[in-house]
Amino acid sequence: MSVLATAVRPCLGLVKLGIRPSLIFPRRVMSSRCSVPASAVETYALPKEQFRNTLQLVAIKVPAASTHVAVTALKADVLDRQRTRRVIKDPADAASRLVLLSEHVRWIPEMDANDTPYDSKTPQIQGLAAESAHALDEYRDVWSLQRYPLELGWKDCSVSDVLRELLPEGVLVPVGFEVAGHVAHLNLREKQLPHKHLIGAVVLDKNYPRVRSVVNKVPLLT
Repeated sequence: MSVLATAVRPCLGLVKLGIRPSLIFPRRVMSSRCSVPASAVETYALPKEQFRNTLQLVAIKVPAASTHVAVTALKADVLDRQRTRRVIKDPADAASRLVLLSEHVRWIPEMDANDTPYDSKTPQIQGLAAESAHALDEYRDVWSLQRYPLELGWKDCSVSDVLRELLPEGVLVPVGFEVAGHVAHLNLREKQLPHKHLIGAVVLDKNYPRVRSVVNKVPLLT
């Protein structure tokens, strides 16, 4: 088992706060303390201040009074992200609201359909649930489609969001990990191993203080 990151490095800002958690491992996994390579986190100073991720979303422009109706009718496809509002004011029209749809709803390439009603015969977007498509068709006289670039910073993004931006093309983002005590246990693939300390640093940052150390599982030699 190799240690990828631990919350004792100055670059994470924890020492400045006086937080010096110990490296914790369940006894059945490891009985001796592990030394953490100096490069584990410091080589990958996380670009929190510079990090920006823009999602090109589909938004539905609706009258403000119809917001609840729209959110209910489109519930299968409404944006569902922590710390991100799914309904916002329309910056161009105080009497309207924009209902943001999830990332799986996408514009069909080459369709110049901004600020137009939904066309069920020649759909401008794809990925809609059947009930959402039906609602858009039903309210096509009062609702319209809008392009909306959602700007996300470091605090708005999940581990997957961040790693999708920072890892090289062709390297899969780890899909999950187990937590035992305060230790996150990853099971990285071969192509992910050269980036293991970056992955560990992001997992640690996004899950602290629930997670205080990140390790990668390695097979036992017999």
